[in-house]
Amino acid sequence: MANLNPRNMAYIRSIDPKLHEALLDIVNAHNNIARQVNADPTSVTPPPPKISGLNVVEKNGVFDAQITDHSEFNRGASYLLEYSDTPNFQNAHTVHLGPSRNWRGNLGAGPLHFRAYSAYGSSAPSEPVYHGGGSGIVVGSGGTVGPPMQQGMGSGTGSATQTAQGFGSLPYRSSTGKAPTRG
Repeated sequence: MANLNPRNMAYIRSIDPKLHEALLDIVNAHNNIARQVNADPTSVTPPPPKISGLNVVEKNGVFDAQITDHSEFNRGASYLLEYSDTPNFQNAHTVHLGPSRNWRGNLGAGPLHFRAYSAYGSSAPSEPVYHGGGSGIVVGSGGTVGPPMQQGMGSGTGSATQTAQGFGSLPYRSSTGKAPTRG
């Protein structure tokens, strides 16, 4: 990721070396924090690279998902798994795995569609990868156990109609279009 590199530092050094030194300390501290939290201090933080693959198996209603990721990325990446009873993921439910690349859970016998992606807390999500490649293949033996799936409500700053959002593609969500204030 890029570093903050203020303009006119050479000029400031020629006018006031002590001020230059103090500003350089602030810039270095700022860049250090940005590296630690995976934030780009000069722009929008890019998402991690697309994960390598997703494999999901099911037996007796227990699903076991395995994410493979051979990419290079920074510490702090989170993995997100989505499952849906529709192939277009209009009814997706998101499972936040944190840094883990494995998940196991009882969802009934399915059938369900799965996809996964990664994101930093300060970035948009990477492109999703589907179990079975391409647009994915269904997993499960059928015969749903339990109630039908409720409408997916999205994740992060995404709305209920947006899927594969992770923490969100936008840095905030508001009804006015302006960033919410803290206070």
